[in-house]
Amino acid sequence: MAGCPVFNDVAIHRKGVAIVVRIRHCNQRTDPVRMAPGVRYRGKQIFWSKVENTIPDPANPARAIDDPTTDAYTPAYTPDDYKIVTATAAYTWRFKNRREVSLNLVINNLLNDRGPTYSSTAQSAHVMRPLNNDYTSPARETVPRYFAFKQPISYTLTLTTRM
Repeated sequence: MAGCPVFNDVAIHRKGVAIVVRIRHCNQRTDPVRMAPGVRYRGKQIFWSKVENTIPDPANPARAIDDPTTDAYTPAYTPDDYKIVTATAAYTWRFKNRREVSLNLVINNLLNDRGPTYSSTAQSAHVMRPLNNDYTSPARETVPRYFAFKQPISYTLTLTTRM
């Protein structure tokens, strides 16, 4: 098997990185096996501003006052970033008269990350909760409102023919 070439391609896109590894058999009549892991990454999102944040009044702890360290230009970020790992593998058999059969396997959410994703599209994408989860304090902080859980690991196997 010495002398069998291995081809590697790296493609960097705006929304992620894809690495394609092609393994060619020494039999030149067959196509290479194509394998490609990929990561879709999105950092923390701004979902609102911290303009509504309050702190306990130093003169009267039973009362809340506006937080002087935040304003309409202080962004409120989602707690987590977003990443999904995907892997693909494909193989194509070529026959006479330009006929071919392709087998593709796609594994979505390869690491089975079931964490939440947050929405920042709604105008009221935030709620106010007690500062530091202290319900005895009148102070409030901005937190994201809408979220959904990521789809668990899933597999797609396709067989395509061209006659």
